Amino acid sequence: MSARHPGARTVLRAVFLVLTLAVCAAIFVFSGEDREKTTAHSAAFADNVARQVVNGYEQMSEREKTAETNYIEKTIRKFGHAVEYMALGAFCALFFLTFSGETPTIRQKKKKRKSVPRGLLILFSFLFCILYAISDEVHQLFVPGRLGSALDVVLDAAAALTAILTVSGAVCVFLDASDGQTPGAEAAEKSPSFEN
Repeated sequence: MSARHPGARTVLRAVFLVLTLAVCAAIFVFSGEDREKTTAHSAAFADNVARQVVNGYEQMSEREKTAETNYIEKTIRKFGHAVEYMALGAFCALFFLTFSGETPTIRQKKKKRKSVPRGLLILFSFLFCILYAISDEVHQLFVPGRLGSALDVVLDAAAALTAILTVSGAVCVFLDASDGQTPGAEAAEKSPSFEN
């Protein structure tokens, strides 16, 4: 984020922090619903989807319909989880990237502190998402009918990482372009030259 507008950076930081916390709260609320309630909602939705996309659904036996709706329901649940964690990863990355390239204050200059590298901020975003995914699965252990799953942590982390890398790449390209550089030019300038 550009250091030329510190007030705008502060506003963006606050907005992205609120959005990150809102997604965390939404995930917490969804994870706190008991299994029967969520199953009833997603089963009804899966049945409606099956009626629209599965050829010959109405002519199937009840057993075949159940198998189709169970498959669709499971797919919708995994997709929903992925979307939640992609949103968390995106907003979390945007929040942390507001700390990128800050102009050090006079006190920081005296201590010879530099701004935090973007790569480290991206790592912080990913670690936050992983820790939240673990806490989400632990939370589900205390909800009637729900179970925690290590596989869900891996899937949630993968979704978050996808969003973090996509958003971070777009932000870095945008910031380099707004500073008048071609993407990657900063790294090229810092690389050692072999010319005499």
